Amino acid sequence: MYLTVFPNFHLWGVFHRIVYRVRPRGDNPEECIMECMYLQPTPAGQPRAPAAPIHHLGTDDDWVDAPELGMLAKVFNQDVVNMPEVQKGLKAMKSMKKGEVIFANYGETKLRHFHMLLDHWIARP
Repeated sequence: MYLTVFPNFHLWGVFHRIVYRVRPRGDNPEECIMECMYLQPTPAGQPRAPAAPIHHLGTDDDWVDAPELGMLAKVFNQDVVNMPEVQKGLKAMKSMKKGEVIFANYGETKLRHFHMLLDHWIARP
């Protein structure tokens, strides 16, 4: 199952009710806003529960500073710890002869297929 909706909205639907959304931060290509949300459906016939307060973390804050995430905060730390190195690598790739980034020949096939379909759908007259 492919659980990414468009290129910036990722559902953890199989494991948790966690959603990642990544948005641009102004016009700065070096930064983005990464949101982690916990979504819970409202049972039929019941009123919607009030929204939980938003907890903003700063650029260098640790995910464990958001105790409402529980043990998942450590998973998020693990997921983002290598981002500065990934960013450096992507910059280095721009200067390579191939002119494109291939993250993994097999492991990212779904991602490449999605973008091929997206290009096809958008370019369709």
